[in-house]
Amino acid sequence: MGDEVGAMYAGEATARDELQPGDVMDLDLVLKACTFLASQGQTGERFKIIMHPNVFLDYAKSSSTNTWLNKLIYEDFKGIKDGFVTAGVNYDIYISANVKPYLVNEGSEDEFQVYPSYAFRDGAYGVGTLQNLETFYKPFGAAGTEDPLNQRATVGWKCMY
Repeated sequence: MGDEVGAMYAGEATARDELQPGDVMDLDLVLKACTFLASQGQTGERFKIIMHPNVFLDYAKSSSTNTWLNKLIYEDFKGIKDGFVTAGVNYDIYISANVKPYLVNEGSEDEFQVYPSYAFRDGAYGVGTLQNLETFYKPFGAAGTEDPLNQRATVGWKCMY
């Protein structure tokens, strides 16, 4: 599920370069990730899993995911976010085409793409509030002798958080 802390891989792989084209996301890997996250903190929380639509297709087709929750059940539920597709016992799955793939065996005839998936628990990230935002614009030619042909302009910003 990525190359960072707590990385897990499908199939028998223990690293990204050991993955094979047939190694796909399934319920067992999702549950393993949720178990790892639960062991790191409080139990009873819901985990968020973000995966590419291609990965979700493999997940949905795997034989161990015969029963998954349809988001239509929750049409009036205000907690559902864009990208939500299904939920399990203690996790919600979201899909995003913004999950970028990695190339394995790049340049060889066995090259294939690997899409990471990311599992988060509450408090795994933070969002700062930007304050005192200032923008700066220096027009063409403002650099003086550094720009004798008036070809450079700059835009910048600074803030506090």
